[in-house]
Amino acid sequence: MIYILFQLSILVIAARAGHYKGGLINWKPVDPYTNSSTVEVIIYQSHSWTLTRLHCDQALIDSLGLYVDGTSFTGQPFIACESPAGCSGTGFNTIRQVTFCTDFSTAVQISSGALIKKITLDRNTDILVGFTGNSWASEIKTSLNAVADYWRVITHIDLTQ
Repeated sequence: MIYILFQLSILVIAARAGHYKGGLINWKPVDPYTNSSTVEVIIYQSHSWTLTRLHCDQALIDSLGLYVDGTSFTGQPFIACESPAGCSGTGFNTIRQVTFCTDFSTAVQISSGALIKKITLDRNTDILVGFTGNSWASEIKTSLNAVADYWRVITHIDLTQ
């Protein structure tokens, strides 16, 4: 009985283990000098995870394979509006396109994926967009040396300047 409980506790810990290693989201206008009422913007996102959470290998990279685990992680990481006032009237819609597997290392047990997407926004757009989640990898610590929990990867898109 004790043996079964011990195995169950290991299973629970493994299922809740941290997996996010970090990421970035950035953007740039296709034509920074346009006088149009709308602006085409290129959004770039890249995220890294533990290799056990999101598998990536050379065959997947060579085939331009999607960076998913086939279970609950099929539409992430998505880029959503993070502005307190919302993103209404800006032309921004949540980007739910799956990233592509781009890199991996078995030595340090990390995998990465990226996506480049072109969107059209209103000329007066000034918003925050990003990806939020939880379960940082265990080696990621807070300033108090505690295991980090939630994260927000945010970028500020300001086309008003």
